[in-house]
Amino acid sequence: MSASRRSPRLQLVLGPSERETLALLARRANEPEATAAARILCTALTAPPAPPCPPASSPAAEPADADALWLPPSNHSDAIGALRGRYPRELRHLTDELLADRAVAEQLAALTVWRAQLDGGEYGDPRMELAFAHELRSLGGWLQAIARRTR
Repeated sequence: MSASRRSPRLQLVLGPSERETLALLARRANEPEATAAARILCTALTAPPAPPCPPASSPAAEPADADALWLPPSNHSDAIGALRGRYPRELRHLTDELLADRAVAEQLAALTVWRAQLDGGEYGDPRMELAFAHELRSLGGWLQAIARRTR
């Protein structure tokens, strides 16, 4: 089929957690899920390209601590505390119990490194600040969803 005859629609398959996060973001923005998905995709497509993710079966799927500035997260506990203080609304559902979860702690530690790079002027593109804010809100939504399930 030629490009001019293709449908403008695009179908994406999301897993349950991604679908839940999308629904949460759509509710928060008071817009339909499809509109939220389109907005998020457009933002991602205009941001600077991220390095490709290694396949899950690849030995590189678990980065070595020396290669990942945010690992181990225990080295960033003060910075995580500062992030909680700087963004209390977005991280209001972060409990000490959730912080003990490796997935949560690693994401927060990665955000602290990213925030430090932004504050240090390492990125001249304002879209990096917008991408950081998007990831912070996404993490906050995920924490809120976890908090609702554990009540």
